[in-house]
Amino acid sequence: MRNPDSSVDAPDSPAGWGDLSTIRLVLSDDLILESQDATHVTVANTATAARMKLSTAAYQFLKAFAKPRRLEEVVPPGAAAGARAQVGRLLEKRLLLDADAPRAVRADRLRTTVPYRFCNAPAHGAASDFVVLGVPYDLAGAVDCRAAPTAIRQKSLDYLYRMRIADGRPNGWFDANRETWIMRGASLADAGDVYVEYGEEQAELFGRIASVLGTLGEGAVPVVLGGDGSVTYAVAAALRRRGPLTVVRLSAELATSPASGAEVIGAEEVAARLLELEGVERFVSLGGLKPPPASPSGRVTVYDVEALRRAPLDTLACDWGGDVHLSIDLGLTTPECMRTDEHGVSAGLSQAELRGVISALGQRHRIVGIDLVGLDTRSRLAHLSAAVACDLALTAMEASRGHGGAER
Repeated sequence: MRNPDSSVDAPDSPAGWGDLSTIRLVLSDDLILESQDATHVTVANTATAARMKLSTAAYQFLKAFAKPRRLEEVVPPGAAAGARAQVGRLLEKRLLLDADAPRAVRADRLRTTVPYRFCNAPAHGAASDFVVLGVPYDLAGAVDCRAAPTAIRQKSLDYLYRMRIADGRPNGWFDANRETWIMRGASLADAGDVYVEYGEEQAELFGRIASVLGTLGEGAVPVVLGGDGSVTYAVAAALRRRGPLTVVRLSAELATSPASGAEVIGAEEVAARLLELEGVERFVSLGGLKPPPASPSGRVTVYDVEALRRAPLDTLACDWGGDVHLSIDLGLTTPECMRTDEHGVSAGLSQAELRGVISALGQRHRIVGIDLVGLDTRSRLAHLSAAVACDLALTAMEASRGHGGAER
């Protein structure tokens, strides 16, 4: 069996290339320099994972084809025979290409597999009521949360996804806090993670997120595990194409800074950037630790913790226009937000209060999308935040069912 990473196992005249002196050669666009020392370099093709270890002289020879050139333009006639063998190996590895041959159309890589699936639900395939999707991206915020999708999924294995023997429908879970069953009959699948190439332009990643969401099925409610708060922008920007959308974010901090105009959309300016898009009707911020600004934008509504505690049902009964995408900033789950004082009152919303707000939201509005963002995986209590995230995700899914967001 041929070893694809061997640098010495290719024949001198690989079949299919014909006379190498007649074709123009060029470096593959997928070529990278993987490692180097004083005497050798290792180059690789990122599309095929093939690699070769080259001497520094051979590497200089390879670089001569940065622009399309014939072999005779690079080496003298007397050295052509030895060079053909080297070129043959480089062509076989797809490190060099025939510059004039048609390029094969390569499908974009949209998703990657993951070590754990949310609640051990099946991988996405058939139509499901809810589809979990991870976006391990944190380059637009101040929190280290690219590992959050894995942490949340791993903790979610405490919830076992099972089917009823009688009818083959999902069994759901018994919520001991509310003494009721949730998610009974609601199907759940995990679509893995969106492929993230760190260093690429943010717009490319956001376009990939939209493409993946488009493959999950119109009837499915996406449950997106971020990633930083900018992920909300990408998800809501895709969902607003299905109809008018209000974005509701549960967060201890406002994400209502003015739009910067920069190419990278920061987590703190999500509201302003979303409201620039056609189809996004309003941005609603719930649960802030500080009172709202005196005069927020006309399409921005802000309710702080005290407003929610005074009249949570009245607050959420407003006609915001359109369906709702619910974003949950897991910064709400930090000790600073959830620690209680001597009267048993926390600075932010307690876990029970968060569940109550989410459930009330689902009773009054149709939730068509859910994301959970901003889990700080470097916190010493990240495992507790991951546990709360699982609870809130399931609560949000059940709330979506309450107003027709998924089939009952």
